[in-house]
Amino acid sequence: MLRPNAALDCQLLLGQREKLPVRLLAFPLPPKIAAERRRKARADRDKRLRHSENYLYLLGWNIFLTNAPQEQLPLATAATLYRLRWRVEIIFKAWKSHLGLHHVSQLGRHQVEVLVYGLLLFAVLMHDHTPLASEPIRGGPSRPPSPPLSLLRVAQFFGSWLLALLLAELHPSDLQQRMRQQLHAHCRYDRRRRKNYVDLRSGILS
Repeated sequence: MLRPNAALDCQLLLGQREKLPVRLLAFPLPPKIAAERRRKARADRDKRLRHSENYLYLLGWNIFLTNAPQEQLPLATAATLYRLRWRVEIIFKAWKSHLGLHHVSQLGRHQVEVLVYGLLLFAVLMHDHTPLASEPIRGGPSRPPSPPLSLLRVAQFFGSWLLALLLAELHPSDLQQRMRQQLHAHCRYDRRRRKNYVDLRSGILS
């Protein structure tokens, strides 16, 4: 069903006993990327892996399964949207590494539930009250826009310094201003040629 230089969008049933209706989407990769994938597969040091010609052919494709209907997820949008998949992993990494979501002491069931719900509420407040997905901060007339905020760095800031700021006895408006200053001073993406999440998302939504 996979033809050179042609995408595929078809319906099929997945599973042996219970059949799940899904869409199969397949996009041919640029020849240079496909060739690099195949080169790495052939150079695999594990001699037990004897890749078939069929396997090597499939390395020239990106193949997806989805239950989203075509009117909700057009074929052309699926491949672009897939580039943002790692954002979910970054969110979980931020919660575990910097908000301590995976550190649960030996407590009773009810204490653990309270702790987990409290940490999740803290994570929601962090996402809701910081401009994580805002447009890049604009500079002056002769200065380029500042990079947007990094989710991992914002989570690290909240996990390390929020309690200190709350105990600083600042007026709520001063606290908000001080927090915003610190976020923009220490939590931005580094300037780099590779696009960050905000740049990719903005390109997709536009």
